[in-house]
Amino acid sequence: MKKKSILLAPLLLVLTGCVHIVDGFQSHRATDLQAVLSFSHEFSSWGNDKRKRACKSLSTARTLKSDSLAGIKKASVVAIYPPCGRLSTAINRLEKAQVTITDVNFNYFIQYQIALLRQIQKERRSTFAYQQALRKLEEKNRVLQEKLEKIKSIEKTLKNRDN
Repeated sequence: MKKKSILLAPLLLVLTGCVHIVDGFQSHRATDLQAVLSFSHEFSSWGNDKRKRACKSLSTARTLKSDSLAGIKKASVVAIYPPCGRLSTAINRLEKAQVTITDVNFNYFIQYQIALLRQIQKERRSTFAYQQALRKLEEKNRVLQEKLEKIKSIEKTLKNRDN
């Protein structure tokens, strides 16, 4: 009987015209998601100085312990401002937060953020590997250029002797 009454409670609220009460419960959950989205949007329009200050305020241990939402906010902006933190830390923070979040939409958002950060992490590793290869090729090119200049110099010296 208890299960039926729990299931029928929202229906009773709808039928009696108290839909706003049900909506109130849903909007509270959506508030966290809206806060993160709003913060991310604002953060993207700030200059580097303001971003740095925001990251610093989000990074304090006191803030992260008392406000798990601060950790989610910080993790969500790491992609656009790398000095705000490491991608691996952001991914871990989001994975931990995902376990505690009950709102389905917020959970989808966090799953998307995790996938996005993992892809960025993969791309950065790939880019780093290409940069390493490029540096090696540039060094080889520099050595070959020096050798070519020496050969040209020797050739010029030989031509001057022949004349």
